[in-house]
Amino acid sequence: MRGPTFTGAALGVNTAPVSIDFKWTTRFLHPATGFIPQRLEKDGHMEYPGTMIDVRPVADVGLVRLYVLRAMYAVIAFAQGLKTWPAILHPAHAWDFWNGVGLSFFGALTALSLLGIRYPVRMLPLLLFEFAWKLIWALAVWLPALLNHSLTGSVADNAAGIVLGAVVVPILLPWGYLWKQYVVAPGDRWH
Repeated sequence: MRGPTFTGAALGVNTAPVSIDFKWTTRFLHPATGFIPQRLEKDGHMEYPGTMIDVRPVADVGLVRLYVLRAMYAVIAFAQGLKTWPAILHPAHAWDFWNGVGLSFFGALTALSLLGIRYPVRMLPLLLFEFAWKLIWALAVWLPALLNHSLTGSVADNAAGIVLGAVVVPILLPWGYLWKQYVVAPGDRWH
């Protein structure tokens, strides 16, 4: 017997409809977590292992926020890509180790940002990574140079864009969604 289809509208959350099979759900629904044990058919009967299915409503990222995320991915892909890809495709000189690592890193970042334009929510870990490396650079490279009054060369030339990114990216990220998906939600199974 299939139960009614629910959405999170009553909770003020945009969610995909969830259809619940009341024949077994009401018996096995955990009251505190809202999880249902996953049913597995084995030898003609159902078993309920420790694996659980989350039927709680998942907060959706709003349409405006999706366009903001797409804009961030586009800026990373095209603004950084216009500097990175010519250097990768037509190197002016042989790369040393760290120059090669940096260009490879930025090449991968800009290429994956193109996927973020199409899948802005699925690629959110890429924006978290973007924020993390910029914050680490700002704290470990830029701030000590600033405090020692030794901002020169490439640190001074690149500081504005990197520090600005370390400030702007976290402002535009959907922290509520990230909290629910990466902190509150149960982790993937280990075996």
